[in-house]
Amino acid sequence: MAPRKTRTTRTRNRLLAVAAIGVGAALIAAPAMANGIGPFSRTAAPAVSTGAAAVPNLALNKATTGTASCRTGETPAKAVNGTLDGGLADKWCSSVRRPSLTIDLGGTFDLTSVTVDHAESGGEAAVMNTRAFDIRVSTDGQKFTTAAQVRGNAKAETVSTVNVSAQYVQILVRTPEQRRGGAARIYEVSVAGADQSTAPTPSTDPTPSSNPTATPTAEPTPTSSAPTATPTKTTQPTQTAQPTQCHSDAPATLTDYISDHKDALTRVSCNADVAVYFDNDLKAQAASSTAWISPFATDVWKYMKSAYGACATDRKLAAPVGPGCENFGAPKPALFFLHKGKHGGGTVNNRFDANSGFRTTIDAGDGSWDQNNGTIHDVLVHEACHQVEGASQGTHESPAFPIWGDSKWAEFCVHDFYANTGRTADAERTLKLFSGGKDNLPAGAKNAAWFRDWFLPLWEENGKSADVMERYFGLVAQYFPTRTENDGKNLIYTRRMNAGEYVLFTSAAAGKDLSARAAQAFDSGFSQAQFDQARKDFPQLKF
Repeated sequence: MAPRKTRTTRTRNRLLAVAAIGVGAALIAAPAMANGIGPFSRTAAPAVSTGAAAVPNLALNKATTGTASCRTGETPAKAVNGTLDGGLADKWCSSVRRPSLTIDLGGTFDLTSVTVDHAESGGEAAVMNTRAFDIRVSTDGQKFTTAAQVRGNAKAETVSTVNVSAQYVQILVRTPEQRRGGAARIYEVSVAGADQSTAPTPSTDPTPSSNPTATPTAEPTPTSSAPTATPTKTTQPTQTAQPTQCHSDAPATLTDYISDHKDALTRVSCNADVAVYFDNDLKAQAASSTAWISPFATDVWKYMKSAYGACATDRKLAAPVGPGCENFGAPKPALFFLHKGKHGGGTVNNRFDANSGFRTTIDAGDGSWDQNNGTIHDVLVHEACHQVEGASQGTHESPAFPIWGDSKWAEFCVHDFYANTGRTADAERTLKLFSGGKDNLPAGAKNAAWFRDWFLPLWEENGKSADVMERYFGLVAQYFPTRTENDGKNLIYTRRMNAGEYVLFTSAAAGKDLSARAAQAFDSGFSQAQFDQARKDFPQLKF
């Protein structure tokens, strides 16, 4: 048998070259590409005679965690073991909704580049190469920021310049294969950089990014008025179970500050993602009948952070609006204020609202909180979707609100959540329910079938995922006009969109002209003249 190959020589030479480029030595021309990375040959780069010290692969054999593996043996450690040719199992593979791989470098380093070897590097088909992913970094393993994004990749290997100081490097996969769906297959991750000449902090296992698991904790299967089947029962924590310490935004008791509610609330659970509060009537309900609520609320908010928590442009958000743009201000949790027999339906305050203490808050009420009540499951997800439209991308408000109302966008969001967290019966139910809906939106439209003719095709054509709407919100944050609010602590959109602008931004997110589809779906609610003017007003938007 031939000896097992390693990447030592190739990696050392290539990282030397990348480091030289990173410090300004124009010794190797790295042509720009549309996906934002510079290509390097698969053969070893020539030695760089600059006198610079060799740059090691900082990720080699370091502590690594990741989302669930496809098979036993395809573990995160395989992505940092220094080899490419150990067979098809010599990789990390993950098929969850949003795969992520996190490497603890063992200390803080000045990073210059991150190299990722995809499926083809290990001998698999090129169609399995990772198409889109983010490189995120952190100093503490908790709060991550995006250092580089790769989009439209088809190559076996990508090299991304980062130029940032960090201890943790995370690969967050957006589109795992060239075709939609599939699994992330990473054969090797190499990180180039220099020691800051400070004592490294002890290496600890990083906390994986907030991603929902393939099998959610609880799986309700309700209809709009009653469940289609009894939900799968799982062992749940009691509603009084508490961690050692909750976030300071989530005290043990609160008075409801949403609208004019003013109810006394008691925290019944909290974790790194959510804090759940019951009013006195709900608290009096049998704990066994409400044990599903906290796990479900956690699944909902973790998914929203995973699907919509990135920021296309870095917003510097000062306290108390901060601490940062991504993940809706995490580690600050989302607060769920829940009522029995009052305040029917739901409403929200978000991280930009002073009256809520700049806390992400979802307030909902219903007469029954039994796990078989499908309506209240939908309400909780629906209100989380309002948080996305009003507070994602580190920017306040929803310019499209008069276009899609309350809320055709939420139908996309709710259905996508169920479909991508393993809640198949709910996904099928909402597909049927939403497909039959018709509304006189936007203004001038008559009986527009928003979900059937607009959002469902968008979802299906873009991998049956949230990605197209995440891109939409990112484009709006980058290009739609804003002003400052809260004494300059954050930005808020200055005005609402018209229908032509909305269709233009959605076209740019989808990568194709959707004006003809809009004319068919919205009829007189869509103006081609508005769309044409919007193209002139926002020339940055391409498709």
